[in-house]
Amino acid sequence: DRQDIDQFLVPALEAARAEGKWVIIVTHHASGDLLNYATEWRSLLGRYKNLLMHLAAHSHSNHVRKFNSYWEVQSAALADFPHQLRLIEVHRQDNGYLTVSGVMVDVATDGDALGEAGWRLGALDTVSGWKSNGSGSRGDRNVRLWIPEKARSRQP
Repeated sequence: DRQDIDQFLVPALEAARAEGKWVIIVTHHASGDLLNYATEWRSLLGRYKNLLMHLAAHSHSNHVRKFNSYWEVQSAALADFPHQLRLIEVHRQDNGYLTVSGVMVDVATDGDALGEAGWRLGALDTVSGWKSNGSGSRGDRNVRLWIPEKARSRQP
């Protein structure tokens, strides 16, 4: 809610900016799910050049979008086919860029009866047409996002 944003998020973003720290915001909902607040949310996050990405979920499918100066990376639920998680790595390159790599990783279910049953049910949901495949497009899965480091230095 707005009080949490004003009393926690904005002060935390301000402190990180003042200290020259990079930020990744993690929420359950992506900005598009915020209905009446999507534009306001994106505008707020866009003010912080030290924000690398907004990592979200909720839609049960993978999406990667660029908003202003930051990336929004949305990952599907493990309960949905193709039952993958996203491994995130941040690296400082030697060419003036940071990279955020997101790699989709399969979850092993060998010897796990509950895991195997969940995988079968998720696959059945997809092939029966009851639910769509949450993989997203090819560009929404394994990604390397290049971010100019110089543009993200401390700001007043």
